[in-house]
Amino acid sequence: MNTFAELELYHRGPHVTFYTVWYEIDEDVYQKYSLTDAFFNEFYQDGHPLREAAEQIANLIAIFGKRRRGIDRNFDLRFENRANALPPQQKRVPTAIRSDYDNPLRLYCYHITDHVVVLFGGHLKTTDKVQDCPNVKPHFDRANQLASELDELIKDREIWIEDRLLQSDDPFIKWPTKSL
Repeated sequence: MNTFAELELYHRGPHVTFYTVWYEIDEDVYQKYSLTDAFFNEFYQDGHPLREAAEQIANLIAIFGKRRRGIDRNFDLRFENRANALPPQQKRVPTAIRSDYDNPLRLYCYHITDHVVVLFGGHLKTTDKVQDCPNVKPHFDRANQLASELDELIKDREIWIEDRLLQSDDPFIKWPTKSL
């Protein structure tokens, strides 16, 4: 059984474009939601105790999309290996949406450029080290595998960037993945 990952436009702000990933298993059988939608569908529900934390991440995506300078990987994201994570450290969250506590959620992403970012999935981080957290470790591992695969596609020029959009000779940016 082959598993394919496919990129889809998630949010295009005036200055930053965000993508997300869907899985295709055995031709045209997609998971119910993209990795990013699965994250927000779990935590962004009315009454969920972590709704405010998920809302902060959604607001960061909207704010970063409007920022002329884009997203600085070293300042606006948490370094987590090949992939990065939202939200940034609390002191680096824009003042307008800063909360009184450090956000316990992590949404993993791949910073291709300051103006093109791929969002993956994430969860509630309950330990100091991501490798020790049963909630986020699978999302962390998947994000790093997908980021490595995307690196290879870019290096091999199977995908490229034009006007803040990922391009490919194929109308769908799809590749065999080992991330599941």
